Amino acid sequence: MSFIAINNYQAIQGLKKGDFALPPMARNLNPLLADTTRLRSTIKAMKTTMQRRGLGTIAALIPETDDGLLPQRMSCLELAIIDAMRTYLRQPNEARLAEIFHMVQLWGGRAGRNIYLQGGGFDSNWKHAAYQEFVAASVTPDLGEKPDPRVLPLIEAARKMRQFGVAFATKHARFWAQAAIVKALPIYDRIMAHGSMGIEPKWNDYVRYVDEMAAHALQVTTDVATLERHAFNTFGTPAGQAWIAARMI
Repeated sequence: MSFIAINNYQAIQGLKKGDFALPPMARNLNPLLADTTRLRSTIKAMKTTMQRRGLGTIAALIPETDDGLLPQRMSCLELAIIDAMRTYLRQPNEARLAEIFHMVQLWGGRAGRNIYLQGGGFDSNWKHAAYQEFVAASVTPDLGEKPDPRVLPLIEAARKMRQFGVAFATKHARFWAQAAIVKALPIYDRIMAHGSMGIEPKWNDYVRYVDEMAAHALQVTTDVATLERHAFNTFGTPAGQAWIAARMI
Protein backbone atom coordinates (compact mmCIF):
# COMPACT_ATOMS: atom_id res chain seq x y z
CA MET A 1 0.00 0.00 0.00
CA SER A 2 1.28 3.43 -0.92
CA PHE A 3 0.93 6.91 0.47
CA ILE A 4 3.47 9.18 -1.24
CA ALA A 5 4.34 12.78 -0.36
CA ILE A 6 2.59 15.03 -2.82
CA ASN A 7 5.82 16.68 -3.99
CA ASN A 8 7.87 13.48 -4.26
CA TYR A 9 7.84 13.51 -8.04
CA GLN A 10 10.55 10.88 -8.37
CA ALA A 11 8.42 8.36 -6.48
CA ILE A 12 5.25 9.43 -8.27
CA GLN A 13 6.82 9.05 -11.70
CA GLY A 14 8.16 5.66 -10.63
CA LEU A 15 4.64 4.32 -10.31
CA LYS A 16 3.39 2.14 -13.14
CA LYS A 17 0.03 2.63 -14.82
CA GLY A 18 -2.54 1.02 -12.56
CA ASP A 19 -0.40 1.19 -9.40
CA PHE A 20 -2.53 2.60 -6.59
CA ALA A 21 -1.18 5.50 -4.54
CA LEU A 22 -2.53 8.56 -2.73
CA PRO A 23 -1.03 11.63 -1.04
CA PRO A 24 -0.97 11.34 2.77
CA MET A 25 -4.02 12.65 4.60
CA ALA A 26 -3.89 16.03 6.28
CA ARG A 27 -4.31 16.07 10.05
CA ASN A 28 -7.03 18.73 9.99
CA LEU A 29 -9.12 17.51 7.10
CA ASN A 30 -11.88 19.78 5.83
CA PRO A 31 -14.92 17.52 5.33
CA LEU A 32 -16.45 19.90 2.77
CA LEU A 33 -15.73 20.04 -0.93
CA ALA A 34 -13.29 22.83 -1.80
CA ASP A 35 -14.93 26.00 -3.16
CA THR A 36 -13.05 25.99 -6.46
CA THR A 37 -13.75 27.67 -9.78
CA ARG A 38 -14.25 24.20 -11.22
CA LEU A 39 -16.90 23.27 -8.62
CA ARG A 40 -18.81 26.52 -9.14
CA SER A 41 -18.70 26.14 -12.92
CA THR A 42 -19.76 22.49 -13.03
CA ILE A 43 -22.71 22.91 -10.67
CA LYS A 44 -23.89 26.09 -12.39
CA ALA A 45 -23.80 24.31 -15.76
CA MET A 46 -25.79 21.35 -14.44
CA LYS A 47 -28.36 23.69 -12.90
CA THR A 48 -28.82 25.33 -16.31
CA THR A 49 -29.22 21.95 -18.03
CA MET A 50 -31.86 20.88 -15.53
CA GLN A 51 -33.75 24.16 -15.68
CA ARG A 52 -33.97 23.84 -19.47
CA ARG A 53 -35.26 20.25 -19.17
CA GLY A 54 -38.12 21.02 -16.80
CA LEU A 55 -36.24 20.09 -13.64
CA GLY A 56 -36.17 23.52 -12.05
CA THR A 57 -37.30 22.17 -8.68
CA ILE A 58 -34.23 19.93 -8.55
CA ALA A 59 -31.92 22.71 -9.78
CA ALA A 60 -33.22 24.97 -7.00
CA LEU A 61 -31.80 22.61 -4.38
CA ILE A 62 -28.57 24.55 -5.02
CA PRO A 63 -29.96 28.11 -5.11
CA GLU A 64 -26.62 29.90 -5.57
CA THR A 65 -23.13 28.89 -6.66
CA ASP A 66 -21.08 32.08 -6.42
CA ASP A 67 -21.74 33.43 -2.93
CA GLY A 68 -18.91 31.53 -1.20
CA LEU A 69 -21.30 29.04 0.39
CA LEU A 70 -21.33 26.38 -2.31
CA PRO A 71 -19.43 23.77 -0.22
CA GLN A 72 -22.01 24.14 2.55
CA ARG A 73 -24.85 23.93 0.01
CA MET A 74 -23.31 20.78 -1.46
CA SER A 75 -23.12 19.29 2.02
CA CYS A 76 -26.82 20.07 2.58
CA LEU A 77 -27.63 18.43 -0.76
CA GLU A 78 -25.66 15.34 0.29
CA LEU A 79 -27.76 15.08 3.46
CA ALA A 80 -30.96 15.56 1.45
CA ILE A 81 -29.94 12.79 -0.95
CA ILE A 82 -29.20 10.36 1.88
CA ASP A 83 -32.49 11.22 3.61
CA ALA A 84 -34.45 10.73 0.36
CA MET A 85 -32.74 7.41 -0.28
CA ARG A 86 -33.49 6.11 3.19
CA THR A 87 -37.13 7.12 2.79
CA TYR A 88 -37.24 5.27 -0.52
CA LEU A 89 -35.63 2.14 0.94
CA ARG A 90 -38.33 2.08 3.61
CA GLN A 91 -41.15 2.70 1.14
CA PRO A 92 -40.19 2.35 -2.58
CA ASN A 93 -41.87 4.78 -4.94
CA GLU A 94 -41.23 4.99 -8.69
CA ALA A 95 -41.54 8.77 -8.97
CA ARG A 96 -39.36 9.28 -5.92
CA LEU A 97 -36.67 7.06 -7.40
CA ALA A 98 -36.35 9.26 -10.50
CA GLU A 99 -36.24 12.36 -8.29
CA ILE A 100 -33.39 10.87 -6.27
CA PHE A 101 -31.56 10.12 -9.50
CA HIS A 102 -31.80 13.79 -10.55
CA MET A 103 -30.58 14.93 -7.12
CA VAL A 104 -27.41 12.87 -7.46
CA GLN A 105 -26.91 14.13 -11.01
CA LEU A 106 -27.09 17.72 -9.76
CA TRP A 107 -24.54 16.95 -7.06
CA GLY A 108 -22.25 15.36 -9.64
CA GLY A 109 -22.28 18.38 -11.93
CA ARG A 110 -21.89 19.10 -15.63
CA ALA A 111 -20.24 15.82 -16.65
CA GLY A 112 -23.54 14.03 -16.07
CA ARG A 113 -25.52 16.18 -18.50
CA ASN A 114 -25.48 13.72 -21.43
CA ILE A 115 -28.30 11.62 -20.04
CA TYR A 116 -30.48 14.71 -20.49
CA LEU A 117 -29.04 15.83 -23.82
CA GLN A 118 -28.05 12.76 -25.85
CA GLY A 119 -29.91 9.78 -27.32
CA GLY A 120 -33.39 11.25 -27.06
CA GLY A 121 -32.96 12.76 -23.62
CA PHE A 122 -33.77 11.49 -20.15
CA ASP A 123 -37.02 9.71 -20.97
CA SER A 124 -35.23 7.60 -23.59
CA ASN A 125 -32.11 6.91 -21.52
CA TRP A 126 -33.72 6.31 -18.12
CA LYS A 127 -34.64 2.71 -17.35
CA HIS A 128 -36.54 2.41 -14.10
CA ALA A 129 -36.11 -1.36 -13.76
CA ALA A 130 -32.38 -1.15 -14.47
CA TYR A 131 -31.91 1.56 -11.85
CA GLN A 132 -33.86 -0.53 -9.35
CA GLU A 133 -31.40 -3.37 -10.01
CA PHE A 134 -28.54 -0.91 -9.58
CA VAL A 135 -29.91 0.24 -6.23
CA ALA A 136 -30.41 -3.35 -5.05
CA ALA A 137 -26.78 -4.17 -5.84
CA SER A 138 -25.50 -1.01 -4.14
CA VAL A 139 -27.34 -1.60 -0.87
CA THR A 140 -26.51 -5.31 -0.50
CA PRO A 141 -24.82 -5.96 2.87
CA ASP A 142 -21.10 -6.76 2.78
CA LEU A 143 -20.29 -10.34 3.74
CA GLY A 144 -16.54 -9.86 3.58
CA GLU A 145 -16.12 -11.68 0.28
CA LYS A 146 -13.41 -10.77 -2.21
CA PRO A 147 -13.77 -9.58 -4.85
CA ASP A 148 -16.76 -7.58 -3.67
CA PRO A 149 -19.79 -9.54 -4.97
CA ARG A 150 -21.88 -6.37 -5.31
CA VAL A 151 -19.76 -4.87 -8.04
CA LEU A 152 -20.51 -7.12 -11.02
CA PRO A 153 -24.34 -6.92 -10.59
CA LEU A 154 -23.95 -3.16 -10.16
CA ILE A 155 -21.99 -2.90 -13.43
CA GLU A 156 -24.50 -5.09 -15.29
CA ALA A 157 -27.39 -2.89 -14.13
CA ALA A 158 -25.59 0.35 -15.00
CA ARG A 159 -24.85 -0.87 -18.51
CA LYS A 160 -28.60 -1.28 -19.18
CA MET A 161 -28.93 2.51 -19.11
CA ARG A 162 -27.43 4.74 -21.78
CA GLN A 163 -25.29 7.74 -20.81
CA PHE A 164 -24.69 6.21 -17.35
CA GLY A 165 -21.00 5.38 -17.31
CA VAL A 166 -18.65 4.47 -14.51
CA ALA A 167 -17.91 8.04 -13.37
CA PHE A 168 -21.53 8.94 -12.63
CA ALA A 169 -22.82 5.49 -11.81
CA THR A 170 -20.29 5.23 -8.98
CA LYS A 171 -21.48 8.58 -7.63
CA HIS A 172 -24.92 7.04 -7.29
CA ALA A 173 -23.53 3.82 -5.80
CA ARG A 174 -21.56 5.86 -3.28
CA PHE A 175 -24.73 7.51 -1.95
CA TRP A 176 -26.88 4.37 -1.96
CA ALA A 177 -24.27 2.38 -0.03
CA GLN A 178 -23.96 5.21 2.47
CA ALA A 179 -27.74 5.46 2.84
CA ALA A 180 -28.01 1.72 3.49
CA ILE A 181 -25.03 1.79 5.89
CA VAL A 182 -23.17 -0.96 4.05
CA LYS A 183 -19.55 -1.18 2.89
CA ALA A 184 -18.56 1.90 0.90
CA LEU A 185 -18.66 1.97 -2.88
CA PRO A 186 -16.33 4.87 -3.68
CA ILE A 187 -16.60 7.24 -6.62
CA TYR A 188 -14.41 6.29 -9.58
CA ASP A 189 -14.41 9.29 -11.90
CA ARG A 190 -11.70 10.79 -14.07
CA ILE A 191 -10.08 12.77 -11.25
CA MET A 192 -9.87 9.79 -8.90
CA ALA A 193 -8.73 7.36 -11.61
CA HIS A 194 -6.02 9.71 -12.87
CA GLY A 195 -4.82 10.60 -9.40
CA SER A 196 -4.90 7.24 -7.66
CA MET A 197 -4.04 4.88 -10.52
CA GLY A 198 -2.76 6.97 -13.43
CA ILE A 199 -5.36 5.54 -15.83
CA GLU A 200 -8.72 6.41 -17.38
CA PRO A 201 -11.77 5.26 -15.39
CA LYS A 202 -13.18 1.96 -16.69
CA TRP A 203 -15.46 -0.58 -15.09
CA ASN A 204 -12.80 -3.28 -15.48
CA ASP A 205 -10.70 -1.59 -12.77
CA TYR A 206 -13.48 -0.80 -10.32
CA VAL A 207 -13.35 -4.00 -8.25
CA ARG A 208 -9.67 -3.45 -7.46
CA TYR A 209 -10.25 0.26 -6.84
CA VAL A 210 -12.93 -0.55 -4.24
CA ASP A 211 -10.57 -2.96 -2.48
CA GLU A 212 -7.63 -0.52 -2.58
CA MET A 213 -9.66 2.36 -1.16
CA ALA A 214 -10.91 0.15 1.68
CA ALA A 215 -7.41 -1.12 2.47
CA HIS A 216 -5.87 2.37 2.43
CA ALA A 217 -8.64 3.79 4.62
CA LEU A 218 -8.01 1.00 7.11
CA GLN A 219 -4.28 1.70 7.04
CA VAL A 220 -4.80 5.28 8.24
CA THR A 221 -7.74 4.39 10.53
CA THR A 222 -10.37 6.38 8.68
CA ASP A 223 -13.42 5.56 6.57
CA VAL A 224 -13.53 5.38 2.78
CA ALA A 225 -15.73 8.49 2.42
CA THR A 226 -13.24 10.60 4.37
CA LEU A 227 -10.29 9.25 2.41
CA GLU A 228 -12.16 9.84 -0.86
CA ARG A 229 -12.96 13.46 0.05
CA HIS A 230 -9.33 14.06 1.06
CA ALA A 231 -8.04 12.66 -2.23
CA PHE A 232 -10.56 14.54 -4.38
CA ASN A 233 -9.87 17.88 -2.69
CA THR A 234 -6.11 17.31 -2.83
CA PHE A 235 -6.15 16.44 -6.52
CA GLY A 236 -7.93 19.75 -7.16
CA THR A 237 -5.08 21.83 -5.74
CA PRO A 238 -2.08 23.02 -7.82
CA ALA A 239 0.09 20.41 -6.09
CA GLY A 240 -2.53 17.77 -6.81
CA GLN A 241 -2.70 18.76 -10.45
CA ALA A 242 1.08 18.39 -10.66
CA TRP A 243 0.74 14.91 -9.09
CA ILE A 244 -1.82 13.95 -11.72
CA ALA A 245 0.32 15.36 -14.52
CA ALA A 246 3.24 13.24 -13.27
CA ARG A 247 1.03 10.13 -13.13
CA MET A 248 -0.46 10.59 -16.59
CA ILE A 249 2.82 11.03 -18.50
